[in-house]
Amino acid sequence: MTAVSPDGLIWLTGGKSWGFRFVLDGGLPDPLPEYERAFERVDQDESTACDRVAGAVALRFSDPQERRDVSGRVIPHDFVVPDELGLAIETVDDGIEIVWPLVARDYDRIWDKG
Repeated sequence: MTAVSPDGLIWLTGGKSWGFRFVLDGGLPDPLPEYERAFERVDQDESTACDRVAGAVALRFSDPQERRDVSGRVIPHDFVVPDELGLAIETVDDGIEIVWPLVARDYDRIWDKG
């Protein structure tokens, strides 16, 4: 199996003791406009989402290891997945299977850092 690079991914998440921030910026100087465009049709309160928009997939799921922040909330992960990688994503489960392995090690390393 060929390893897929997370290049182009935008990833917004929080950690054990740190608030939401962009962990990956998709190579953009400001990923916020692209994130907002991708998640425009996703309700902020939805715990999972998989919405294809022009050129990307908006993907949201709870931490697969059910890690929680210091307040006890399960940590959500929001991704904007570029079409190159996102074409195979039809469901949240597809997204977890395809995207999470690309970032899991990095998140293991940073989730409890301030």
